[in-house]
Amino acid sequence: MKKKYEDIDYRAELERSFERWEYIRDNGASDPFWADGFNMNLVRNHISFYRIMIERTMQPQEYPEIYFRGMPPEVDSKYMARPDEIRANAAIAMQRIDEDENLDFIREQSRNLNEKQLNQLCVPAVIGYAENLRTAIAEDDLVTMRRYERPDHYLEAFRSLAEKIGSAEVLVRLETISYNDNDDEDYDCDESEQTVLAAAPEKPQEYIQLTLF
Repeated sequence: MKKKYEDIDYRAELERSFERWEYIRDNGASDPFWADGFNMNLVRNHISFYRIMIERTMQPQEYPEIYFRGMPPEVDSKYMARPDEIRANAAIAMQRIDEDENLDFIREQSRNLNEKQLNQLCVPAVIGYAENLRTAIAEDDLVTMRRYERPDHYLEAFRSLAEKIGSAEVLVRLETISYNDNDDEDYDCDESEQTVLAAAPEKPQEYIQLTLF
């Protein structure tokens, strides 16, 4: 349930927003799809909003000290904090993924699966995790590379899929599924890594896209 405007402590919210802006500037956020500069500018909008609300709800002599702090600058929406660290971590993650035996097994065994089995098991999507990072490194896509700073979630996806492919029981069950060739097949496989991201034990607020009230 959203707070009513009169129930919001605008001084505290303004202080938190300044702290958040500085934190993103220095450390970056964990937003899986948007650059730090984009999020910094959204936080800047929050700062502007809270300043306006202080003006509307307080007398000038009541304005808190934080109100008089200068507005942070608008930044390039593509700005990313820690670029060299992200690149280094991406290289380490790529090496771990390339050396992963489960991924090798998936690639080898995928040749023995039919198209429906591949799609039902989300094999193209999972193999795509590795290729997405490889492409991101080649294109210096820092936002995507940052998603791989904790590669254990991707390695777990490889392990889980390798177990399924190696299970005769699972493959037999897939073979018994009946399909209507006239229907659109929706296998719920998301190649943008949504499934892996959802399992990542991140701080929730670092994944929530900031929005203006």
